[in-house]
Amino acid sequence: MYPVLFEIWGLKFHTYGVAMATAFIVGIWLCSRRAPKEGIDPNLVVDAAFWIFVGTLLGGRLAFIIEHIHEYRQYPLEALKIWKGGLVLYGGFFGAIALAGIFVWTRKIPLLKYYDLLTPYVGLGYAIHRAGGCFMAGCCYGKPTDQSWGVVFHDRRSLIPDELMGLKLHPTQLYEALSGLSLFILLLLVRGKKKADGELTALFFLIFAVNRFIIEYFRGEKGRELWGSLTTVQVESIFLFALGLAVFLIARRKHGTQPGNK
Repeated sequence: MYPVLFEIWGLKFHTYGVAMATAFIVGIWLCSRRAPKEGIDPNLVVDAAFWIFVGTLLGGRLAFIIEHIHEYRQYPLEALKIWKGGLVLYGGFFGAIALAGIFVWTRKIPLLKYYDLLTPYVGLGYAIHRAGGCFMAGCCYGKPTDQSWGVVFHDRRSLIPDELMGLKLHPTQLYEALSGLSLFILLLLVRGKKKADGELTALFFLIFAVNRFIIEYFRGEKGRELWGSLTTVQVESIFLFALGLAVFLIARRKHGTQPGNK
């Protein structure tokens, strides 16, 4: 597709990086606008954004390096070139949750309330990143397909391997973008009906885990198996689903112990 968005005076602006920055900025802006309605200081949302960004980059890149450590032993400096792609979804996801959670906790903001504020916009940011970044860069590509909606990559600068270049592939990047956009819309529709803090977060974890588990069957990268026929991402999705159930039970338990709810 278009791995390089544009070039000025020899400086290349990679579509992947631009999409990631756009997703982050849009998500934080919308989150800060919503914060007062949730009883959260929007300035704290902006302050936490730095830790979300750091957690996403560090967690995502570290997980990618661990998964591809054999590729970086000979050329370790290549591990720093994130503009070429190479952020593991769940690594960045859990890295952002951890660092943002620590920051929010130190500011005495209820964690589940903050996560509920954030999660709808995580879905939107995910959609922007997958469609505008991964799809254009050619990473996270799908298996060959005969379906009419398959996509063909021709740009040799993309991350599509040579043996798949020119073949019709499942647009798994767009499958994931649609999943994120659907979650964004769903969470906006139901957030006014939640009974306890944490329910939106739990719903996001549960649905996202199922969607990501299924989409993984259409991904085209080889050597992703971790446990039998299950890939690393699918095992992580099972863990996220279990975490979603735990968060839901915690949220409901807290709701049940509040005055007037027994």
